[in-house]
Amino acid sequence: VSAVVGNVPFGDFVVHDSRYNTSRLSIHNYFIAKSLRLTAPGGYVAVLTSTFTMDAQGAKARREIAKYGDLVGAVRLPNGAFKAVAGTEVATDLLVFRRRKPEERPDEDRINAWVQASTTWATHRQSGEPVQVGIGGWFAAHDDAVIGVLSVGQGMYNNSTLDLAGPYGEPLADEIRD
Repeated sequence: VSAVVGNVPFGDFVVHDSRYNTSRLSIHNYFIAKSLRLTAPGGYVAVLTSTFTMDAQGAKARREIAKYGDLVGAVRLPNGAFKAVAGTEVATDLLVFRRRKPEERPDEDRINAWVQASTTWATHRQSGEPVQVGIGGWFAAHDDAVIGVLSVGQGMYNNSTLDLAGPYGEPLADEIRD
């Protein structure tokens, strides 16, 4: 397989796969890592995933993914980008990876730049106060790849989560092209 394009499944559980998930990654990270492992060297993997892949404060899953490929680029899409087609209203990341060829050595500086977690400031929607929140190193360094305005709201599991208010439809497509 020279390319994989997908919308990875999301859930708060681990897939039991003794061959491809010895690191016990959550389902969405498992699908990304497995896709990279099964893609031919030099091939590409483009996936839609939750923001938790890049924003998790622990780097375990990102390190596992980085074993097999390099992050080429990423775009954070606003809440509601897929509301019309999927009924979802959560921020989503489009991640593009390239499977490393066997003779290519990993560039540790480039890997660390996206694997390490970072923080940023956002406004809490309920209180209006600025709060510091975790965000992936890639998006902290590439705020131009975040489409919309960050705020903090309450997540699915009663925790704080980043929200991203931004354009929909054609204006969103224009932002992505830019």
